[in-house]
Amino acid sequence: MSDRVRFLDGLRGILACIVFVHHFFYAFWPNIVFGGPYEEFSSTSAFSGYKLIALTPLNILYNPGMAIHFFFLLSGYVQTYNYFHKPDFVFLQKSFIKRYFRLAIPTLSVLLLVFLFHRAHLFTKDLIPQNSVTSGWVKSLLPDNLNLFQVIRHGLVECFSVKSNYYQVLWTMPTELANSWMVLILLFITHRLKNATRVFVLWLLAQVFLMEAYYGAAFTLGMLICSVEKNIPKFSAYFGKTYVRFLCLSIGLYFASYPFVGYVDSTKNSFYGPISFFEKVPHIISYLFGDLLLFCFFLHSERSKNFLAQKLFLFLGNISFMFYLVHFLILLSFTPWVFNVLSFHVGFTTNILLSGLSTFMLVLGASYILYKYVDRLTLRLCSLYLKKLFNI
Repeated sequence: MSDRVRFLDGLRGILACIVFVHHFFYAFWPNIVFGGPYEEFSSTSAFSGYKLIALTPLNILYNPGMAIHFFFLLSGYVQTYNYFHKPDFVFLQKSFIKRYFRLAIPTLSVLLLVFLFHRAHLFTKDLIPQNSVTSGWVKSLLPDNLNLFQVIRHGLVECFSVKSNYYQVLWTMPTELANSWMVLILLFITHRLKNATRVFVLWLLAQVFLMEAYYGAAFTLGMLICSVEKNIPKFSAYFGKTYVRFLCLSIGLYFASYPFVGYVDSTKNSFYGPISFFEKVPHIISYLFGDLLLFCFFLHSERSKNFLAQKLFLFLGNISFMFYLVHFLILLSFTPWVFNVLSFHVGFTTNILLSGLSTFMLVLGASYILYKYVDRLTLRLCSLYLKKLFNI
């Protein structure tokens, strides 16, 4: 990736952390995600207790809808960045082949770890405290119902075609692969076409209004922004204005932080009352619109770029894919055990802090090892193979 957009790695690292925090809270502190138990939620004011976080933009710190859609949008942008700055048909061909292996090999490596954890009886999800909101979800996770051959087949084929019930975070894999290929196919079709941007806009409209393919629309949005930024100079000039950036940040934050709360009419009398219609209209649209504006802000804010380009965030970005894949395994093995041990010695809030931090550090370490010996090695082997394949 060009150094000019290297800061996007830092943004990706932060998004991975947001997904981690959401899953940790969802399992161990669901009240903060849902705004409290239903009885308390339905009988208290809009800015009391847990609602103060769940029903305000503070929830951006653990809002999975915002984070996942931003991941998809970034994929569309980053995947097409080099092409738009130097259109090359061979680049598209290599990217199309590389994409599958880039996703499949790391995914398989983590699934093999899941299989080994099952065999060693290391999953301790039964130690997660029972609650009325998410206990059913916890019980459904990580069934031990595949043998080794089935796990390998699941990692190489099935998880890219159906929603994974074996390792639930892989639900994004069919979306990631299919829409990455979709973006590349669009570039194949429009290669050297003068009005390619119009084709992208029409495809985006079809995805949103005809196909209701909102996840795919996020990829197309990323590609479209990249195309417009390269081919329409007025775009960057307009979004470079201070007041426009401020509007993108404030409005984007409002829509992107639409609450991830499952109660009926949860946002009706809240800060999000004006857009509470998203409870009936797919709220994914709110995340798409909010993420689009936030992305335009990040692309044209030098301070944000410098902040995201710090070494810590770049490190998180480098390991973000492995971080996403492995965090769920550790959350359902190590974390319940340490949470249970600490519960005999410290209060709930301190337990949340200590178990959360220790889990995060363990996920970081595991992610780095997998990044170094699986993810980075996969990329290196793919590059070597593609050089031989295309005789470069």
